[in-house]
Amino acid sequence: MKKTILSLALALSTLTSAVCAEQPLAQQYREWLRSGAFVIDYEADYRDHVVSKTLAGDGNMRMERSNLKIKGIIPAFAYGKKNYPDTLYRDGKYYRFESKKKATVAAASQLADPNIDPSAGWNTIRYNLALPDEFAPLYDDAAYRPASAAMGNFAYDGSGKKVVAKQEYVCDKYTLPLKSQAGNTLAELSYYYCYDKDKLVYIEKAILEDSKEYILSRVKIKQFSNDVPSELFAMPKGCKVYAVGIGDMDDLLNKPALVEEY
Repeated sequence: MKKTILSLALALSTLTSAVCAEQPLAQQYREWLRSGAFVIDYEADYRDHVVSKTLAGDGNMRMERSNLKIKGIIPAFAYGKKNYPDTLYRDGKYYRFESKKKATVAAASQLADPNIDPSAGWNTIRYNLALPDEFAPLYDDAAYRPASAAMGNFAYDGSGKKVVAKQEYVCDKYTLPLKSQAGNTLAELSYYYCYDKDKLVYIEKAILEDSKEYILSRVKIKQFSNDVPSELFAMPKGCKVYAVGIGDMDDLLNKPALVEEY
């Protein structure tokens, strides 16, 4: 990813007017995420592209819906929210939606089946349901993130004021050193959590290298709640669900088996 220097280098990234403690909302958000009941609607700007998603959990269910395509490219659907998921996990099964009316399903126990076409990505479908790593200071999403994405131990590193998108916010800072195998610190990641009154509004992720700080991403939080609508995990009316291909006769005839219909 191309790194962009902050306009005023460290001057804009350094917290000012230090506050003595982490914001109380941080602990509330941790509790929501650990309980498994949450809805997060966010837009992440990675400079060269934008990702906009709704992620939700409710007990053993998980849902992911993309709301925006790559910046600068006309999306296949209108800008804004769809009313059906892209990926859904419930009842021990993963559903991948091609459209509101068509989905494919695989049981969790099938994902390692060598007969499933590896290029279809079913062995990594659970990663679609993972929170982006900007939320890592609040939650270890290990059940959905690949093992290689383990982030390490974040440290709360003070609070203060920070200007983001031309507005000043109260901000908590978390840091994570990036170390070599020999234990030497190569760089340091910083996560800035910016609050406006009673809600989290921005997360900025930055990396400090050679005394210069570079912004890697900025996440705008549109919604963060533990009031989870049950309809987020409902199968769309009229949807036909087909079994994942396992190299059987249905696959050879290009006639996937219809296994569920709503």
